Amino acid sequence: MSQTEGYPKLGKQPLTLVVAEFRFAPLNLDSEELWSFREQLDARMGGRAMQNTVQNARFEVDGLRITASPLLRWHADEAGESVQLEANRLIFSTTRYPRFSGFSRKVRELLAALRAAMPLKDLKRVGLRFNDAVVPEADEDLSDYLQATFLPWPSFGEKPLPVARHTTETVFSTPSGTLAIRALLGCHGQSFMPDVRDLFGLKSPIEVPDDRATAVLDFDHYWQDANQATSEFNVDQAIKRLDMLHEPAREAFWNVTTDFARNEKWR
Repeated sequence: MSQTEGYPKLGKQPLTLVVAEFRFAPLNLDSEELWSFREQLDARMGGRAMQNTVQNARFEVDGLRITASPLLRWHADEAGESVQLEANRLIFSTTRYPRFSGFSRKVRELLAALRAAMPLKDLKRVGLRFNDAVVPEADEDLSDYLQATFLPWPSFGEKPLPVARHTTETVFSTPSGTLAIRALLGCHGQSFMPDVRDLFGLKSPIEVPDDRATAVLDFDHYWQDANQATSEFNVDQAIKRLDMLHEPAREAFWNVTTDFARNEKWR
């Protein structure tokens, strides 16, 4: 059985956000070498990059040191895509996810363009993250969609109490890296995890009501290099790492959601 047959694409998938992140040795974002990459992104994303700063915190001998570094961000609102370049990482995010092959191809093009513009060193981290919004109908319950391990404790007292917030997190060591599976349940009206909700400026493809319990699922799979040696950045190796992160994350989604959700509601 192929991967596609084992995990058929859901026509009404609950997916709201997919993020790919690559970290490397720091770059000079003011370098003239970077202009060819910026021009390519300006054309691809339909506008020039927004320039901002990001705060970095680091513990040193004499205490906490906070520094500011430049950030470039491109948006393609109609395509539901964002590209963010910082001194030490490139992030591609989308709210309109095709099959993984199409997503991976876009990421490869970005990395190849950056690598062609200026020399990159040291692939330090690769991350792949999926957010899903689980929204039951008014006459349904989250237990119809999610396995029991994600559900909150039963209410107590004479009158049932609504769940304002319930969170879970389980972290696994996988052959490809580390996989964190998180869930945020409650009457919160959220479709993204709080830490990424405003990070990329993208609009959710799913409207989430706040008058009943819903859930945000978060599958965060990443690889980090324990080797401190300096080496050239290899695009093929980076994409291979990304591809290896995909399958366990997809399998996790299939295992924490119910047959009813996948076969009757999202198919």
